[in-house]
Amino acid sequence: MLTLGKFVLITTILAVTLKASEMQETATDSCDTIAQQQANLPNVERLQFHFDAKQWKVGYSVENEKEILIEYVPADKTDETRAELVTTRFFKGAHRTSTVPDAYQFLEKAARDACARAQWLTLISGTESIVYVWNNEKCKKKGEAEYEIARLFLSDAGIHRISYACRNKEEFETVKDFWLETFLNTIPRQDK
Repeated sequence: MLTLGKFVLITTILAVTLKASEMQETATDSCDTIAQQQANLPNVERLQFHFDAKQWKVGYSVENEKEILIEYVPADKTDETRAELVTTRFFKGAHRTSTVPDAYQFLEKAARDACARAQWLTLISGTESIVYVWNNEKCKKKGEAEYEIARLFLSDAGIHRISYACRNKEEFETVKDFWLETFLNTIPRQDK
């Protein structure tokens, strides 16, 4: 059984945000920028995946003893002004007390608690990896709703969640397959 003590909601995390200067960095190659920004992260959180053709930067980051969350926004946006968001979240050691299906059920319940009419669809389901889409359009005004595709997966050090969210439904539908393929090919990096 998954309990709040095992998976701490991000709103309850006491953490340190990245320095403003680090959040504002951009480079000509988005993948190089992300690799540089991830260089100081613990090996267990650094993931190997490719962004789309846009330039991205770290918009927000928090860490505590149980988890690490990193949000990437388009390079010309901030966390407040963005319409798109790529998020990596790592639950340290969660594989010792929970399963990927437990984590999935917990996240779905949290989304439905926040929006009872949330639309949720499992695309791929397994014991070590689950891919799903969801949105909260029935609970928000146009332009405020989030459309998201995400993958939860097991690693040797815990449970990872990677997601892409967009506030524009039409845009989301055009890029959803790209992010699905990207997330299915995402693995923890072992180069440090």
